[in-house]
Amino acid sequence: MKNLKKLVALFVAIAMISTLMVPAFADSSFKYEEEARDMYDLGLFKGESETEYVPNLGELLSRETGAVMLLRIFAQEDEALEMSDEEADEKLAAFSDGDTVANWAKKQVAYATDKGYIKGYPDGTFAPKEALNGKAYCSLVLQLLGYDGDFNYHTAATSLSEVGGLTSAEAAIFNSNDPINRDSLVGISYGALKATFKGSNETLIQRLVRLEKVDANLAKDKGLIDAVIKEVAELEDVYVKVGETANLPSTVEVTYDNDETGEVEVTWPTVDTSEVGEQEIEGIIAGTPLTAKVKVIVQPDELTVTSVTADNLKEVAVEFSAALDEDTVNADNIYVKDVTGSVELQEGGRTVVITVDGNGLDNSGDYTLVVKGVKDTTGMEIEETEIDFEAFDGTRPVAEEIKVTGPSSLEIVFSEPIKEDGNVEIEIGETSIGTEIDGGYGTRTISVTIYDELEDGKTYDVIVKGFKDYAEFANITKTFELEYAKDTEAPVAEITKVDQTYVKVEFSKPVKGLHPQNFYHTFSAWEAKGIYKEESMTADSAIEPEDSVSTVWVKFVEDSDNDRPLAEGTQIVGIRGKYDDVDVVDNWGNKFESVEIEVTVSVDKDAPEVTSVTIEGENTLKIVFNENVTFDEDNIEVLDTDGKEIDGVVIDVKTASPAKEFEVDLGTELGGKTIVVKITNVEDTALYPNKMSEYKATIEVGDQTAPKVKVALDEDGEVLYFIFDEDVSNTALDKNNYAIMDSNGKLTNFKNSPKFAEGSRIVKIELADGETLDNTKNIFVQKIEDKAGNAMAGVIVKFENIETLDEAVAPKVESVEITAKDKIVITFDQYLKEAPIEGFEVTVGSETFDEKADYKSTSVTRNSKGNTVVTLVLKSADIKADASNVTVKVVENSLKNRLDVAVGEVTFNPATGTSEPKVADKIAPSIIETGEGKNKKLDIKAQARSNEITIYYDEAIENKISYRDFEVKDYTIDKIEAKDLETGENVVIITLTDDIEEGTTSIKLTQKYAVKDKAGNESKLDKTVDVTVIPVTEP
Repeated sequence: MKNLKKLVALFVAIAMISTLMVPAFADSSFKYEEEARDMYDLGLFKGESETEYVPNLGELLSRETGAVMLLRIFAQEDEALEMSDEEADEKLAAFSDGDTVANWAKKQVAYATDKGYIKGYPDGTFAPKEALNGKAYCSLVLQLLGYDGDFNYHTAATSLSEVGGLTSAEAAIFNSNDPINRDSLVGISYGALKATFKGSNETLIQRLVRLEKVDANLAKDKGLIDAVIKEVAELEDVYVKVGETANLPSTVEVTYDNDETGEVEVTWPTVDTSEVGEQEIEGIIAGTPLTAKVKVIVQPDELTVTSVTADNLKEVAVEFSAALDEDTVNADNIYVKDVTGSVELQEGGRTVVITVDGNGLDNSGDYTLVVKGVKDTTGMEIEETEIDFEAFDGTRPVAEEIKVTGPSSLEIVFSEPIKEDGNVEIEIGETSIGTEIDGGYGTRTISVTIYDELEDGKTYDVIVKGFKDYAEFANITKTFELEYAKDTEAPVAEITKVDQTYVKVEFSKPVKGLHPQNFYHTFSAWEAKGIYKEESMTADSAIEPEDSVSTVWVKFVEDSDNDRPLAEGTQIVGIRGKYDDVDVVDNWGNKFESVEIEVTVSVDKDAPEVTSVTIEGENTLKIVFNENVTFDEDNIEVLDTDGKEIDGVVIDVKTASPAKEFEVDLGTELGGKTIVVKITNVEDTALYPNKMSEYKATIEVGDQTAPKVKVALDEDGEVLYFIFDEDVSNTALDKNNYAIMDSNGKLTNFKNSPKFAEGSRIVKIELADGETLDNTKNIFVQKIEDKAGNAMAGVIVKFENIETLDEAVAPKVESVEITAKDKIVITFDQYLKEAPIEGFEVTVGSETFDEKADYKSTSVTRNSKGNTVVTLVLKSADIKADASNVTVKVVENSLKNRLDVAVGEVTFNPATGTSEPKVADKIAPSIIETGEGKNKKLDIKAQARSNEITIYYDEAIENKISYRDFEVKDYTIDKIEAKDLETGENVVIITLTDDIEEGTTSIKLTQKYAVKDKAGNESKLDKTVDVTVIPVTEP
C-alpha cells in the first residue's frame, strides 16, 4: 500500500495537466530576478538565449523546461547531453508525442524519463509543453535529493523547506495546484541549492562545488557558501584489525581562503579490511573538490610476539605482529625475568628493544621474556606471554661509521653496545693526534675528544681498535679515511615528541650554551622549568650550559596546579638562540638561530576502563584497569543483588595508587554469595584526569565456608529450632548429626527425626518424652553441609546460648528506601506470610498515611533472596528530594513470618536527621523546572556579560565536581562548584574563563558526567539543552 501511494503521488506530481489558467506571479516585475541572474552567472539557468541573458521569467514552466532545469541543478545535464540524437529519439519514441519535444530539451527529457525522474501519461503521451505546478517541481527536487517516498505530494514545498530548500512563506505559496512561471522555477531551484541531501549534511550547492560544476569563489561571492576551502590537513594513520571496520575520523581540519581553520565532515568509502596491509583512502568533503586522505593500516587479528633476539648480551629485541600503542610500552609490561632494564619502541612501531642494566646477560644463558598489558594501535591487548630464549653473542663488534661533531670531537657508531674502553688513533702523514674517550659505554655510540683541531680540507686516518662488547670480544681494527670539511651550517632543531608537560628537542648536531630559559611555549614568558639529557628528567641528567648535547628533554610542568602546560591543539614552542648573553652554538661555533615551531598537542580525554574484576578467595577482589589510575576505598562499593550493603563488608584497598591492578580486601568471607561490585569516579593519571563512568559487575563468589548455626527453643519448651546462616543440604535431615551432650560429654541422638521448618535454613526437632534440656546439657551439631558441599565441624551450643524462638528468628526491617517523591520501598530480612498494609504508618510533613485508601498503589513481592518487599505509592504526598520530611513506622505484631513470629515495632526517621534508623534517600536529584505546559523549562540561568551559569537543583549537590563534568559550546569552563545558598536554594555554578558575549541569545550546555546528591544518587542530563541568556538591561 505504501508503494502504491508513493507511485500515485509521483504520477500526480509529474502528470499534472494545466488548462487555461492564469500564470502565477504575472506581474511586470518578478520576485526572483536577482536570483535568476545569480544562477545564470553560476551556469545553472540559461534563459532564452545562448549568447545573452534573456530570462523570460514570465513564461509558464513547461514539463520539458522543468526536466532540463532539474538535471542542470543536479549536475546531470552534461551526462544527458552525451547521448546521441538517435538514442534520444529511440527513448522518446516510447511516447506518442515524443517527436514534439523541443530539440534543445530532447536529450534531457530522454535522460530524465529513462532514469524514471519524470513519467508520461496513461494515454502514452508525454505532453512536453504542459505546465508544471509548484508542488510537482518541488516533488522532483525532493526525489533527486534522496527523499523519494518520505514526503506527501500535496505538501512537497513544505517538505522542501524542512530540509533547507525554501522558507516557510515560500512553501505556503508553492504548495499550490496553479501552474508556475519561470520566475517561480528560479525561486524553487535557487532555494534548493541550500537544501541538504538525505542522510548527509551536504547541501546541493556544496555538491556542485565539489563536483566542480560551479566555481567555488563565484558561489562564495553570491553568498551561497561562506568560504572556500584551500587546504585539507593531513590525518594520522588509522589502524584496524583484519576483518574489522576501520574507524575513520568523522571530521578533518581545513583552511579556508581567509586563512581561518575549521573542522568539516568527511564522507568515506567502505574500506576493505579483509587482508593485512596498507592502503590510502580518499574521503569526500562537501563543498570542495579537495579530498581528505588517510592511510589505513590493517593489522593481524591477534597481537603476538613474533621473535625474540638477544645476540649482543646488552640488548634484547622483541618483534611484534603489529604496531604498538607507545603508552603501553614500558618496563612493567615488557621485561626479562630476574633482569632489570629499560625499554624503547623503535621506529616503525613493531620492535621493542630492552636494554639490560649492569654487565648484561650471560653468554649462552637461558632467560624468559615476559610480555603483558601491551596493546597495539587498535587497542587489542596481547595475552600474557612468556617466551624462553637464549642470549648468545659469537661475533665481534664492528665500527660502522664515524660522525664529526666538531673540529675537535667525533662519534663512533658500532654494530652493538660497547662495554670496555678501546683506542682511537688519528694520523695525518707521520703525525699522530691524541684522543680521549668521553663516554657512551653501554650504548652503540662512543664520544671522542680530539686534542687538536682538525684542519679544513685535510684528510686523516682514524684507527678504531680494542673496543670490547659484553661478550668481551674486541672489535676488528678498522681505519676510516676522514676528509675533514669545516661545518659552516647553523644547527637546526626539530621537536620529536610532545606532551602537555614536556617536549623532546632533537638538534641536527650537538650544541652547547643551553639554559631552561632558551625554551618557552605559547607565550614568551612561559619558560621551561628544566632541561635534561634523559627522559627520566631527574636532577642527575640536568643539562648545564657547557654540556654539548643533541637531544634535550624540556620540562614545562612540575606542578600541574600552578605551572602552565601546553594546551590541546596546535601550539607554539620557541627556542631562543641566546640567553643571558650566551649563544647557543655547535662545536664549530655556528650559532643556532631562534625559532618557533608549531606542535600538535594531544590531550588524553579517554576515561579509564575496568578490564576485569575477579575473586581471589572468598574475601579478596582483584580489579584491573586499562591504564594507571588513582583508586581507593571511596571508589568502590560491594553490594548484594538488591543493591544493599552487605553486613561485615569493610573495604580495604591494599595496592597503592597509581597502578593498573588493585587488590581489595573485603573484610569478610562472602563464599556462596552473589555480589555486585560498583566502581565510580575513578580517575586516570592524565594532567587533567579523566573520570570513568560507573562500572558494575555481578560476581558469583565461590563458597568455601561451612555453614554456621544457632539454636532456639519454642516458648513451650517442646521444639528445638536449628537456624543456619545459609541454605543447607539434606544432610540437615540426618538425625545422626544432632545430639544432646551431658556434662560428661556423652552424646545422645534425638529420638525424633529433624525436619525443615522454613525453606532450607531452619530445621526443627520435636523433643520426645523424656528428652529435657537444662543447664547441665548442651546441644551438639555436626557434618551439616551447605549447597556447595562445605561441611561444618562439630559445634557445641551451650544451654545458656539457646535463644527463644522470637529472639532467633524475629523478622527485621532490612531497609526503608525512598525511591521517588511518592514511593517507599520497605525490605525485610526474610519472607513474611502476613504483610498487611495497615502494618505501616507513613508521615510526610504533617500528613499521615496509615490505611490502604491513602495509597495510590501497594504491592508485596519477594526479592532475589526470597525476602518480602513492600512498595507503597502515596496518593498526594510530596516527599522532598533529600527525604528529609518522611518518617516510616512499622506497627508491632502486624507482620509475621511462617513461624508466626512478628516484626517488632520500629520507626525509620528522616534521611537527613540524626536519629537512627533512618530512611535511605534513593531519589536522584533533578534540576528544578519552571513554567507550565509548553513554557516549562529547566531552571538554568545565564546572563550576558557574566561568566557564570547557575543550575538550580531540588536538593543539595555533593561538591565533588570536575570542570570536565559539563561542557558549554564555544566556551571554556574554568571551574564548577556546588553550593547551598543562604536563600535555601541548592545550585551548581559553572564559571567560564570568559564572559558570555553580549547579544548571545542562548548557549548549549551538555552534561558529560553525573553529579551526586549528599546520599550519592546520581543525576545527568540525557541531552544537550539550550539555555536562554538573559540580556543586560542598562540602567
